[in-house]
Amino acid sequence: MLYAIPELYCPFPSLLHPDWERIEAHTNAWMQSFGLVQGEDIEHYKKQRFGTFIARTFPKGDVDPLCAWSDFNTLLFIVDDQFDQEVIRDRFTCARLVSGFLQIMDGGKGGTGGEHRVVLEALRDLWKRLELHSTRAWRQKMVGCVTKMFEALMWQFDLIAKKERPSMEAYIQNRQYLGAAHLSTDSLELTGKVSVSEAVLDEPMVVRVTELSRNAVCFANDLFSFGKELEESEAAGGFNLVSIIKDTFQVETEEAIEKAAKIHDNTVVEFVDLSQKIEATTGDELSHYVQALKFQMRANIIWSTEETTRYPHIYAKGKPSSSPVQEASR
Repeated sequence: MLYAIPELYCPFPSLLHPDWERIEAHTNAWMQSFGLVQGEDIEHYKKQRFGTFIARTFPKGDVDPLCAWSDFNTLLFIVDDQFDQEVIRDRFTCARLVSGFLQIMDGGKGGTGGEHRVVLEALRDLWKRLELHSTRAWRQKMVGCVTKMFEALMWQFDLIAKKERPSMEAYIQNRQYLGAAHLSTDSLELTGKVSVSEAVLDEPMVVRVTELSRNAVCFANDLFSFGKELEESEAAGGFNLVSIIKDTFQVETEEAIEKAAKIHDNTVVEFVDLSQKIEATTGDELSHYVQALKFQMRANIIWSTEETTRYPHIYAKGKPSSSPVQEASR
């Protein structure tokens, strides 16, 4: 079913990396070379334009590391589909995947056997390429991010096993990690050529503005993916802001969508207010960081509504998504 999603507040500019076609073509070829997708799924995944998403999310990054990051992002989308389709069906299966991921990312040689062999071999390849462009500190940060992502997935698994739905508060606390939005913001030293010291990133205002940007991306994604998740899995569909609002407030789907959109918009309003304070009182270092967060929020909406077939929906009372990729900004 196609659900109508109201236009979301996101008053930020959008750019598309000038080498977006190269990034897109690279990731499509890479997916096939490792057998991550086969047969009819090849065209299905090509239409999702994962490379274009990365090119729009990080429009100022260097192309070679972005190709590797696009592969990483695509691999996470494929793993997410395996969760939603219950290919990864229990906590034990998930734990083996987690162990393999972390072994490879932490420099180990194991983690390529069993039912996750193809995924882990693909991870090993892209991680070697990311190592060429990154510092050890950056890689360790990514290991921490992936650990948090899988901890959130284990939290979800445990609730599903108990046939429980999360509270609104618990869901919002975990959503940025379930959606891997923290990976996107925390990768910016490499993917966006944005250098901010850890001490600055740990300042309360910066922590909050980062969290707001992640939540905005995830809340928008919940709206766009609501129909897809319900169709694929009742369990996965329960871990969506729209579903949780329906359960919490006992409202119909249409009203829950409106409430979820309002939560998104209020999140962006708070981001705008706080980012203006940050930009007015700090130098270029943080201004570039805030700009990169804005690119991410805007890219998520444009890609989801105009450039991918991943999330069938009707946006802003218009035609069903999606339309052709827009011309690159140079």
